[in-house]
Amino acid sequence: MAMHKRIVTALVAAGLASAAGTTAAEKLPAQLPAAGFEARDQENSLELPEKDAAKLRADALARAMLWLEPPSSVDLRRNPDDALGGGEAVCKFHPEKSTGQSPKFECVFEGGEVLKVKYGSSPEVHTEVAATRLMHALGAGADRMYLVDTLRCFGCPEDPYPMLRCFSSPFEERVRECGQTYGDKTPTGKVVVKVDYAKYHDFKTVAVERRAEGRAIMANGTTGWGFDEFDDLPAGKGEVLRAERDALRLLAVLLNNWDNRSDNQRLLCLEDGALLADGGCHAPLAYMHDVGATFGHVGGAKGERKLDVEGWRAAPIWKDRAACTVSIESPRFHGATFGEATISERGRQFLADRLRRIDAAQVRDLFEGARFAQYEDASASSRDVEQWVQAFQDKVREITSGDPCPTP
Repeated sequence: MAMHKRIVTALVAAGLASAAGTTAAEKLPAQLPAAGFEARDQENSLELPEKDAAKLRADALARAMLWLEPPSSVDLRRNPDDALGGGEAVCKFHPEKSTGQSPKFECVFEGGEVLKVKYGSSPEVHTEVAATRLMHALGAGADRMYLVDTLRCFGCPEDPYPMLRCFSSPFEERVRECGQTYGDKTPTGKVVVKVDYAKYHDFKTVAVERRAEGRAIMANGTTGWGFDEFDDLPAGKGEVLRAERDALRLLAVLLNNWDNRSDNQRLLCLEDGALLADGGCHAPLAYMHDVGATFGHVGGAKGERKLDVEGWRAAPIWKDRAACTVSIESPRFHGATFGEATISERGRQFLADRLRRIDAAQVRDLFEGARFAQYEDASASSRDVEQWVQAFQDKVREITSGDPCPTP
């Protein structure tokens, strides 16, 4: 099943104003290059045989790799080595259905790669960059996120997200209304959105997401996994696997990844999708995918908070340190999968050993590089990097110090 289904075909639109030129923008092309921006085939999933899908998926999750060996050196201030054009990049608007609450759209970059772009006054532009960089440094599976100073999007309206959300409505009447605002009708009556690739809009300070490589394991039309499924999985490699699962839970608590619905985690098949004789995956990887709802806290007057140092500091690591139990508070009826869990001593030490490799200078680089201080909607204290460094170090001490966790 294709991962990207086109909502519309391109038609000419009127009234899309190009952004005013700046020093950075002057380096970017004034028109879309003739070649190199046609979307490649985005089919990249492994659909398990329907008859045995549930069993094969459970087997893949039970065997899934959760951790890799951490890199010997990391730069938490800058984009990954294969950064997209440094401080500036160009892409072609790729109108697709959109979900979630943070402003985003998909765009075709040079070479035909379709990547997700988060933009605007959204804390996730910063929090997801910081979370994924930390996860990579610790050896956890993660997407790659790139902060781009100026993204020139050909065909983009000034604010694509409301339009995409409108066309993504499950109600036909709503989609028809969207056509009156954002699109037009074909002679057959089909509602389409207007796109003019001769025009562009410049977006400032965006986060571009490149997903971890592999084929998404699909069982009966669904993907992803939930933390609650760890409780029902077989022991597998015994204490070692238990420790790795507990360490991943503890990392989720450290980040306070409260939006941990199953569709925000990914289960991949690595090694180019190599299969077992029964159609299952030979080398599965499970990781936290959408980690924008982090570095904050749920509840209080502000509701669901992200990039909030006061809220993050108030979110405890341990629900009960003596018993080594943890939990993450999530909105009611939100579909969160992280309930209360007990962390083993081997799991605590697994993550503690990796956290000790991150020194104070790197922690500062993490928050400065993700530009927490530049998020204008944050409180004064949340724009103070030193507050984040102190809160991070306090949380790490909560994990690394104290008596051993009880032996089950």
